Amino acid sequence: MRRLYIVALFLSPTLIVFAKDRFYYSGDKKIKLKEVKGKEVVIIPTVTSQIARMSALAESRKIQDERLVINVVSDGSPSLKTMKSMSVPVRTEKCYIDSQGLELTPTGYINLKLKKEEDIDLLKRRAAEFGLDITEQNKYMPLWYELVINFENEESVMDIANRLYETGDFASCSPAFSFDGREEVKITPVASDNKK
Repeated sequence: MRRLYIVALFLSPTLIVFAKDRFYYSGDKKIKLKEVKGKEVVIIPTVTSQIARMSALAESRKIQDERLVINVVSDGSPSLKTMKSMSVPVRTEKCYIDSQGLELTPTGYINLKLKKEEDIDLLKRRAAEFGLDITEQNKYMPLWYELVINFENEESVMDIANRLYETGDFASCSPAFSFDGREEVKITPVASDNKK
């Protein structure tokens, strides 16, 4: 009986599963998120969008720019499995909800701010190391760059942005999200010092 307790004592830590905290950095603050169950974000290159249309991806929301097509679909969508079997370059990400109830869709992009202009070579090295492509520099805010995750990289865009920020090499780094501006959100009132 005593031996059973000892075995149970050693096995119990391995049986406890901790949910991974989902967050991203905004400035130096951690913004906590909750994963949306039953939805998935599917990202494909724009050039393959004709193939994606042929697969009849049943989306609830679609966003497209010159590089990417971003679809929000149901988890385990049969059309997604069809796309993957057709050798279409595809990335999948999770949908999230912020503390005010707004659904956030990762877009595959990362917004990054250099500490100083001379850090561009550091950015190029880190982008290659993390499987990112530098897409553009913001012409109005020259220290800001937009990066896009490449399709060979299987790590989530949020995790990559967090790891980049945690290197301490950059002033700011956060994933770009899309959201439906027509959604109703719960706004938490802020206490005011103005007394009447």
